[in-house]
Amino acid sequence: MVFLLCLSVVLLVAADNDPLDPAKTRAVLRIDDIRWLEREAVRMAAAQGRDPAPLRRALAQTLFRCRSLAGIDTSRPALLAWRNGRTPLVAIIPVADRRQLIDDFGAVPAGEPPLVRVADRDGAVVFSQNHPDGVREYRLLVAGGTAYLAHSLEECRALAARPLTAAPAGEAPISLWSRSLFAGADLDWSGLLDTPLTLPATTWLNLEPMQAGLRELAARQGEWWRWELRPAGEGELALALRAQMRADSALAQWLAAQRNQASRLAPLLRGERTALMVWGSLGWSGQLAEFGASLSTTMRNRLGPAWIPQVDEAWRTWWSLWERTGDCAWGLEIATPDQYLTTTVVEIPRAAEQAAAWEAVAGACTGIPGTGGNGAYQRSGRVGNARFAQSILAAERHVVVVDAFGGLESEPAAKALAARLPQAVTLEGEPALISLWCDVARLARASPAIPADANLVPAVITASLRQSGAQQILLEATIPLRAIAAVLSQAQPVRRK
Repeated sequence: MVFLLCLSVVLLVAADNDPLDPAKTRAVLRIDDIRWLEREAVRMAAAQGRDPAPLRRALAQTLFRCRSLAGIDTSRPALLAWRNGRTPLVAIIPVADRRQLIDDFGAVPAGEPPLVRVADRDGAVVFSQNHPDGVREYRLLVAGGTAYLAHSLEECRALAARPLTAAPAGEAPISLWSRSLFAGADLDWSGLLDTPLTLPATTWLNLEPMQAGLRELAARQGEWWRWELRPAGEGELALALRAQMRADSALAQWLAAQRNQASRLAPLLRGERTALMVWGSLGWSGQLAEFGASLSTTMRNRLGPAWIPQVDEAWRTWWSLWERTGDCAWGLEIATPDQYLTTTVVEIPRAAEQAAAWEAVAGACTGIPGTGGNGAYQRSGRVGNARFAQSILAAERHVVVVDAFGGLESEPAAKALAARLPQAVTLEGEPALISLWCDVARLARASPAIPADANLVPAVITASLRQSGAQQILLEATIPLRAIAAVLSQAQPVRRK
């Protein structure tokens, strides 16, 4: 693995006295060019007319556990690691100002007990943390212009004996390796991701049970995960995630059967107001049917009397038929903050049967009775506080579902897309398992913070999830930071009624 090779070359440690023992380390964050990220953060803040100081503080807290960057030498590499045991945090931080760094150190993610400076002992600073599982004590040793944090002074000295060297040319400025998909939870990203925008509620089906199931599956069957951030042209950020599945896992076997493909549905779905699209084609061998069946109890408990035996059967049929799908695509169109619609189109042999199952499940979840039959269904009412209309339409080999909110009509959009399906089109995008396209400028139209007459320049995010080996997946995304900042600069405070 890349991480283990880097540790063996860069740290050159002996297992008997190694605070970063690969066998015990569960995540490592390496920062080789904080200046680049700081520079982009300042430019984003400037484009929005905001003070960059809060973003700088957020970077310091997220990446270094410090309250500011003032005491950090941002020209040299840094490293944070989390390991198993009572004192999980290990850090190597280059120092520009010793006193400043010691005064600033101790910032922790929201909700975590504070790190408190309690003593100076044997040339090191002692920090204590009253954690729910007991008191955690750390030593911070500054030696040779670098700060070393570990549980004991001996561990700090072991780190200091092997200075962190610059990464080879071509390495990502920032990378995070972990044994768990969610080691990033040890980092508090809230200060970096805060925006003034609000997005619409776009589904009548609560996706949390499905998301929780997928997270659990990935956590159990993933062997390691590596995130990388790097520049990708002027004002753009490239993000990459490479994940290795366990060789004997069901997920690895499933990946081996997948094929990266381009889409013919995506071009048919995109319109002038399309803000977000996701498309892909996945192969299944019983996994989806089992997954749907495993969620039946959760759905029954959530919906109560509405979950009658016929609905439960339709739910299981719905998931079973999803296994036979080919190309799939989903899109979000936004007219105003209150008016938007989503469209789902699925290539499937038994389209009429899937449409009937979809109708039964949607009726139970929304509480709105539907009308129609023979592969064409409609319903209208309210979902939450929003007016809602839905059309489910079975074409020859496709199912089209349009959910419209805020008074928009769903049936014309469904029929128009069904009429376009026989058209010959150029395949969309690079071959992948799943692809995403998002214009943040159009997406911002869903937020009341953006004036209706604002002149928004396109800010397109693209992402793709690909099979990159029998047991590996690769997620790559390009994010136009400065273009997004230009969109956010148009946001105004929302007046509350």
